[in-house]
Amino acid sequence: MKPELSPHIRRLEELILGFKPNVVEYEGGIHGTALFREREIAVQVASTRKPAYLDRHAHAAVEVIVVFSGRFIFEFDDGKEEEVKTSQVIRIPIGVPHACRADAESRAIGILIPAEKGYPDVSR
Repeated sequence: MKPELSPHIRRLEELILGFKPNVVEYEGGIHGTALFREREIAVQVASTRKPAYLDRHAHAAVEVIVVFSGRFIFEFDDGKEEEVKTSQVIRIPIGVPHACRADAESRAIGILIPAEKGYPDVSR
């Protein structure tokens, strides 16, 4: 007998089954796959297959990155770098310019709160 699923898990299952991927190829070898987008939040999976670099940029939203394989190094304008490895999280405040690199295959979930126009989308 299958265990009863919580309403949250059932909703997640509905979203996954109805998911139509929107894959974005960012310059520098990072790929984004949109998972969910509403006015309040946008979620994507970011992945690299080889060393990759995403140029300096900033968001009009809080960005939260959760790394689930490999590592990403975030570079900030003050010269500081922050390495974020598997199972670690980074929170980047609204408007903070940053660049991102990965030296090897890596994957992360990117979340913007609130959703920003064009994220994740090729028409940014």
